[in-house]
Amino acid sequence: ERPAPVFRRRFALEAEVPSVRLRICGLGFFHARLDGRDVSDAELCPTPTKYDSLWRYRTFSLGSLAAGEHEFVVEVGNGLYFPVTPDSWHFDKASWLDYPKLIAEIADGTGRVLVGTDRSWQVRYGPTVHTAFRGGETYDARREAVACAVGTTSPPAENKLRRVKTRVRTPHFRNGPCVRP
Repeated sequence: ERPAPVFRRRFALEAEVPSVRLRICGLGFFHARLDGRDVSDAELCPTPTKYDSLWRYRTFSLGSLAAGEHEFVVEVGNGLYFPVTPDSWHFDKASWLDYPKLIAEIADGTGRVLVGTDRSWQVRYGPTVHTAFRGGETYDARREAVACAVGTTSPPAENKLRRVKTRVRTPHFRNGPCVRP
């Protein structure tokens, strides 16, 4: 098992954007933060699904964004997309099993994309070293410095992540709920 990947994208705005929204699809559960603040109080996003035919995404209103530098960070855990522990429903043998992935975009009120997922994102293994839907997670605070390292957009050699195509040919996207505390 590998630690949960942390996707990071820094971006700059030349002027304030009065209305911003985030559309995000994490294959596996995600935790998203913009400028150090959670984008929602929801947990276990998005709702699990039959990933070989349906991917759920969420839309969050982020309010306004001031001019200047911003940082968007998303950690993606296994969820039921890549279960690591056997269970009586045999999700660990599902046809869609693959490492967690992320599709995201931050757009203004007109729909103009300000930031989208592309090769410019920094990806590193994060401090959550074990995630399991029914088995919980294990967090190693010593790994926070590695997850937060800045500079190059390439992960260090020991944390190399490669771009992997999904096994799903043409997924159907649907906005889906999250669990709230």
